[in-house]
Amino acid sequence: MKKAAALGLVCLLVLVCALPAQAVKARGILTDSDSVYHANHLQQHLGTTSCICTGDYVSMRSSSSGSTVVGHLEQADRFTLLQLDSGQALVLVTDSASTSPDSSNGLTGWVNADYVDCTCTAAQYARSGASGAQPFNGVPAEWVHASGAGAWSTTLTLKSDGSFTGYFSDSEMGVFAPEYPNGTLYEATFSGQFTDLQQIDGYTYAMTLSTLTLSEPEGTSFIEDGILHVVTLPAGLESGDLFYLYLPGTPENALPAAYISWLLFYNSGPLPGYGLYNVTQERGFMTSTEYFGN
Repeated sequence: MKKAAALGLVCLLVLVCALPAQAVKARGILTDSDSVYHANHLQQHLGTTSCICTGDYVSMRSSSSGSTVVGHLEQADRFTLLQLDSGQALVLVTDSASTSPDSSNGLTGWVNADYVDCTCTAAQYARSGASGAQPFNGVPAEWVHASGAGAWSTTLTLKSDGSFTGYFSDSEMGVFAPEYPNGTLYEATFSGQFTDLQQIDGYTYAMTLSTLTLSEPEGTSFIEDGILHVVTLPAGLESGDLFYLYLPGTPENALPAAYISWLLFYNSGPLPGYGLYNVTQERGFMTSTEYFGN
């Protein structure tokens, strides 16, 4: 009985290990418009071998609208991109990997173009294919980094070209003097720019905080209505230039615990919306919709 159970466990482990890796859509594709833009971009790679499959065991079919499967494409296979039609890509396998059980040199078939990616950088990908495309198209504009108690917050408005504006405030009623009996307000009105957006996996983009400019010099102070106003660097942006942008659906195990700790209304499971994370400072931003609930 024990031998049979052990044998069954071994067979199950072999089966699990043999399962192909799940394919992830290229460039974090989420919507139909994303798919259309992606297919338009791939047009410039026709006739080349500069594309890869994003997963294993991706079905190859006999026609762009057909259901007959002629084989399966693997990440390790090399192929030529021959044609694009209605979101489908016709590929010719030129070098079938030794680990691919269901492809062969010379095999031709149609695959979903969402699972075909190119070697372009994020900037090259954003500038081509569609007129006026911007690297942050589709990313929410309004973001918040705040304490759970609400004593301080940094809000920023992100534009499609990666530039942003924002405001930081931290009210300290207990920091007062006869000249400013109503407390102290640390604040900043600022602008900046994110650049070098690069996809690092199916759910995560890395980018650089290249500039951060305050409307007034840091340390500037004045008293108004009994409050001491002091210009300071905004929380969440004051140091560190490496940021991660997480796409909706990012698996929980792909999110740093330090980032999750900033999500006020998140319990577990895939990330319900976009996420913005200062890697150096381990500080997280939420979209204003998630934060304010509207």
